[in-house]
Amino acid sequence: AAGRGPKRPLHPTAAVLPGVQEVELSDVPFPQHLGPIGRASIMVGVHGAALANVIFMQPGSSALLEIMLNSIGNYHYHNLCWWTNCTYTSLDTHGSSIPVP
Repeated sequence: AAGRGPKRPLHPTAAVLPGVQEVELSDVPFPQHLGPIGRASIMVGVHGAALANVIFMQPGSSALLEIMLNSIGNYHYHNLCWWTNCTYTSLDTHGSSIPVP
């Protein structure tokens, strides 16, 4: 996205988690987001606007894991999941960092 710093390299997720497909959508036009998101069983991401794409996932058969960095009391994506019948869970780091190898 424009104005953001350099991207960190993505790790080969499939090598660590067989059957998992990592999708980077930041450089893809919005209409092209719908296919991968609609086919996804689980969306994992850091709290931010991109998680609103959960509304395009399959109701009743998909899940969102939201990684929150000191975001206690922020229920935006919990509420979207309830509205779209998507399973929701979160991991809150309480402001600390998560080491990435």
